[in-house]
Amino acid sequence: MEYEAYVWAQRDRQTVLRNREPVARLNFSPFQPALDAISSERISWLDGVIRTASVLDLRQLLADGSLSSYELVLGCVARIQKHDWLRALTAINPHALDHARLADANRKEHHNAPSGRLLPILGIPVLLKDNIGTSDGMPNTAGAAALQNVLCDRDAFLVQRIRAAGGIIIGKANLSEWANFFADSEREQGKPPNGFSAVGGQTRNPYGNFDVGGSSSGSASAVAAGLAPLAVGTETYGSITYPALRNSICGFKPSVGLVSRDRIIPITDATDTAGPMTRSVTDACALLDVLIGCDDQDSACLFAQTLHPGIHSPTYSAGLRTDYLTGMRVGVLQDYDGRAGSDQLVQAARGAFLRAGANLIHIDDPLKWEGEVFTEIMNYGFKNGVPGYLRQVGAPISSLDDIMAFNNKDMEARAPNGMGRMQSAASSSLTSDRYSALVAQTRLKAGNIIGQTMQRHRVELLVSFGQSGVGPHFVLAGAPLLSLPAGYYTDGEPFGVTLAARPFDDKVVLAAGFALEQRLPRRREPALRNI
Repeated sequence: MEYEAYVWAQRDRQTVLRNREPVARLNFSPFQPALDAISSERISWLDGVIRTASVLDLRQLLADGSLSSYELVLGCVARIQKHDWLRALTAINPHALDHARLADANRKEHHNAPSGRLLPILGIPVLLKDNIGTSDGMPNTAGAAALQNVLCDRDAFLVQRIRAAGGIIIGKANLSEWANFFADSEREQGKPPNGFSAVGGQTRNPYGNFDVGGSSSGSASAVAAGLAPLAVGTETYGSITYPALRNSICGFKPSVGLVSRDRIIPITDATDTAGPMTRSVTDACALLDVLIGCDDQDSACLFAQTLHPGIHSPTYSAGLRTDYLTGMRVGVLQDYDGRAGSDQLVQAARGAFLRAGANLIHIDDPLKWEGEVFTEIMNYGFKNGVPGYLRQVGAPISSLDDIMAFNNKDMEARAPNGMGRMQSAASSSLTSDRYSALVAQTRLKAGNIIGQTMQRHRVELLVSFGQSGVGPHFVLAGAPLLSLPAGYYTDGEPFGVTLAARPFDDKVVLAAGFALEQRLPRRREPALRNI
């Protein structure tokens, strides 16, 4: 399907679904007395802070007493309530204000006894994609009606790290249901719209009637709209980087093995990972420094630790320099966007690289990949991974067949886009041994293709200009990817760039992204008109 036809099919389908009432409605009642008690002037001030402040800004405001964690959480809740039409969240943490009070008490205690260091994100709200499990009473649904009342048995490993760093889990973000591995791959009106789930409804792009991207749609929309300063998304193939491009934010997919996948509803352990979604590279690094850690129950984490001892040390923020790109050879994978008006945006982004001192090298032998093997890997991984998660948390359903049987009782409400991908996964005939062999073979092959291409052209970094991101090689190899805002089309739709490198060269990608970010067109706040 041609790009414009695809876009209009997406918009038509979103128009049908956007006014559908979601299964879950946000419960503001635990916060309403506090919202009623705060002055409109203070809410207005908080509104401006939340929309624009970086993590460093928030740390300073919290440290000097200009702002409390309690007010910061309350301000986020007020913005979530005001812009609930975005359908960016599926749940608000009813304990968030209690956690904020504890953060304020922690800060006060530290002030009175300044011998220790403050926790890195003490009192700062963090939003989680609704496939990451927590122990605070919010269901972990993957956007599915079948899981709308299923609680996780404990905090995911990465959630434990966020809490240990002082972060406040403020809520769960909407997503493309089952992380976009659920609905029919093709329908009469085009592909199922990104950002739709039975639980959360249709997530909207705060910049206008544009594709919101998937599957971490709610995380991207919420951060772009200033509903929370930090969010965690997950990616199997494009699910962090693509919605980041669509919503004009920074999305970082770490190398597989840096961040634990514990208690995250999976697609395939071959490529699944979680990562930060923020408004800047600096904020992404601040959150990544918290998220990374060696979970000895995650084989990918153990593999990464064995291959690169010390890889889980939180030092990404320390490596950011504005001159990092000086003299670096950067390979250009794609310098067109496939739509009218993109030439000027591409040239502006290329100019940002040149001003940063980089040398752009055209890759005239683009990386190619046949997609059938990846589909096999995802089908088997999903068929076995989801039941494994359901067993871990003690869910009342135990298989893909159970989920589909539940949906079949009311398809219009529970699966209006069909269940084609889930059905394909359920019928996977791959064996465990064959799956493991395919994963190992494809990871090696993809890594070799990336390495050989970069060596042949003597480049340290790769870039793609536009909204299509990069191909599956980097995903299959478990390599790092970073998407950045890079301007806007004449109709206001965001435009971006994606950086990539070899597996575990995360510091290279982030440092280069930071240096580039300083020269790219300034990110605009969305107008937030209810469309």
